[in-house]
Amino acid sequence: MELLFTTVLGLRVRERAGHDPERPATAIDVTVRALGPTPTTPS
Repeated sequence: MELLFTTVLGLRVRERAGHDPERPATAIDVTVRALGPTPTTPS
């Protein structure tokens, strides 16, 4: 949970600072992958 909170906070700071919008997309992808595998729906 701390990873997610820190990432969101950092993205908000970067947005306010006017950073390139492509880089936050990369940070989001990396964070989602770090949180674990996507749950699968039982068949």
